[in-house]
Amino acid sequence: MRREAFALLVISFLWASGSVLLASPRQDAREEVLRFSGFYPLLNKRVRFEARARPSEIVARVEGLRLDDLFVVRSQGDELSISAGYVSGHLAALFQNKLDIKPLPPSCVYVEGTTVNVRRPEEIEGIAFFDLTVPKGVRVHLVWNEQSLLRARLSEPIALRGGAIELGPRNPAETMLRTLFGRNVPDVLRPSSPDHPYVVSFRRLTIRKRVPVKIPSGERLVVSLLINADGMVARVVPLEPEVPTPEVEQALRQWEFEPFVYDGHAVRVKTLAVIR
Repeated sequence: MRREAFALLVISFLWASGSVLLASPRQDAREEVLRFSGFYPLLNKRVRFEARARPSEIVARVEGLRLDDLFVVRSQGDELSISAGYVSGHLAALFQNKLDIKPLPPSCVYVEGTTVNVRRPEEIEGIAFFDLTVPKGVRVHLVWNEQSLLRARLSEPIALRGGAIELGPRNPAETMLRTLFGRNVPDVLRPSSPDHPYVVSFRRLTIRKRVPVKIPSGERLVVSLLINADGMVARVVPLEPEVPTPEVEQALRQWEFEPFVYDGHAVRVKTLAVIR
């Protein structure tokens, strides 16, 4: 079994066996501490919106992330939740029960109405991670260091690392896994089922045929692409803008990639492309 797959099983087990301790509420959010198997605590805040007051957009303002820090946002369920922690030490320490995973202080996550303010504490040494879930169907406006990176209803999880966005982990356990493996995992993520595609960073793909896409000056296009094993684009899922022109989607469907080979076999992949 590959090291990555084994580690994912371990992390998933720790996540599933955790207990939840309720702390005092703050800023209209329930503040909790999650513990992985009784050992690894994380800061966790949750906000449940009344049906009539369900927001149309959540603004996530992120500041102070270091190069290897990880911020993940996905859309599912009916509440806003964010967990945060940091890791020091190496992956090998996980299997010796010596991995140091600690919660980030409550002050680094401030929920005000429909805005989630995240600021990485400068004094923390290690790799920090934040895992944000917003209610399904709610638009996310991701702002990094006062720069707007994305404003879209998410059909796929999004990860922010080193100032770049790409497809993100499917659940908090995978967020922990990406944090532990650093920059080795975000490039290629194996599927949980043979029916699902691999998740691959766009920079790992080679474009064989590029059809020009007309984008207004100063704007950008953010899309999720499903690419078959033969390198042909099977599906285009727009994120920003949410409804592109038919000409844009038609052009992207004509793109062709070199087949992505993993373990000696060409595989289906899913990737996030930011086109300017």
